[in-house]
Amino acid sequence: MNCKYKILLLSVLIFSFKIIFPQNKEIKAEIHKSVSDDSISKKYYRKFDSALIISFHQNYRDIEFTFDLFNNTSGPILRYKAQSKMLTGMTIAYDKFSISFNTGATDREGSVNTTKIFNLQFDMGDLKKNLQIYLRNYIGFEDITTQLHDSANYAIKGNYKYPLFSFTQLGIQRQFYTGYKKYAYKSPYGINYRQLKARGSWIWGYNIIATTFNTETDSVIFPFSIRDTFGTYSKLKGMGILQTGLIGGAAYNLVLKKFFLDITLLIAPELQFRNDKFIDKSVGVTKISYNAHFKISAGFNGNKFYWYFFGTSGVNVYYQTPIFINQYTTTGGAALGFRFTRMKVPKFYKKFKQTKLYKFL
Repeated sequence: MNCKYKILLLSVLIFSFKIIFPQNKEIKAEIHKSVSDDSISKKYYRKFDSALIISFHQNYRDIEFTFDLFNNTSGPILRYKAQSKMLTGMTIAYDKFSISFNTGATDREGSVNTTKIFNLQFDMGDLKKNLQIYLRNYIGFEDITTQLHDSANYAIKGNYKYPLFSFTQLGIQRQFYTGYKKYAYKSPYGINYRQLKARGSWIWGYNIIATTFNTETDSVIFPFSIRDTFGTYSKLKGMGILQTGLIGGAAYNLVLKKFFLDITLLIAPELQFRNDKFIDKSVGVTKISYNAHFKISAGFNGNKFYWYFFGTSGVNVYYQTPIFINQYTTTGGAALGFRFTRMKVPKFYKKFKQTKLYKFL
C-alpha cells in the first residue's frame, strides 16, 4: 500500500477511536439522539443527525476514448481504454460532509490492461442541495482496436500499450433537488439518511470540469498505420478542455422495507473551451456539446448497518471536423458500511453549524 495511504488510514483510525470511545464521562452522559424527530422524516425518510459513518468499498473504474470520423458509419476507428484493477477504498461521512478515496488495488479477473488510478471525492450538502468536488487520474491506456488496423503486430504482441498516456479530471458539480421534502438523495449511498417510502425528485444544477488527455511523449495519439485517416488532426497529441454547463435530470428510489433500488439520470448541455494540442502547435476550439450520466444503486439500508451494489455509466462528447471523440466512463462495485450513532456533537461544530458557510454548503 502506498505510504501516503498508510498515513491517511492511521490518522482516520486514531480520529475514529477518539470519537467512538470518548474519555470524558460528562460527554458520555450527554449523548444526543441520533434520529431526527421531524414529522416529515418519520414518514418519508430518517436522518441520523450526529452519526459518524464509515464504509469500505471495492470498485473498478474504466475510461475509454473512441476516435471516429463524421462520415464513418462502420463504428469507431480507434478505441483507447484504461481499465483499472479492482480498487479497495473507504468513505467517511459526518453530518452533511463526506470524503471518499481509494486505498489500494487487487488483481481483477479479465483485465486487459493495468492502469494506475487515483480517485478522491468530497461531497457537501443537505437534502436540498449538494456540492461535489472530485479529482480523477488515470495513467496507462491500451488500444483495443489494434487487431483492426495492425493484425500482424497484434498476432505477435497483442494490443498496443501506452503506459504514459494519461487522463486527469478535476470537477465541481452543484445539484439541487426539488423533491427534498420526501426524497433523500444520500439514502441510496448509505451516509446519514434512510429512505422509508418510495419517492423521487427532479434534479437541476451546474458543473465546471477541467479535463486533460495527453500522450506525455513526443508521439501523436494515432498509430502510424491509420494516422493519415484523421486528416488535419493526424498530428494530435492531446487535449485540454474546460467544460461548464447546466444539469437536468431525475432520480427515483424504490423502497421495500429496508431494501431499495435507486436510479438517477442526468444530462448536461455544456460549453466547451478546448485546447487541441498538436506536435507543432496548439489550436483553441469552442463548442457546444453535452455529457450524460446514468447511476444505479441497490441494497440494504438499516439504522446502523448498510450494504449496496452500485454502477455508473457516462459519456462526454467532443467534436471538431473531421474528428468525433467520445469519452465513456464506467464504474461498478459494492460497499459495506456502519453508522456510529451515539455521538457527541463537538462544541466547535455546533458553532460552525450557525455560520453562513455551513448553510451555503
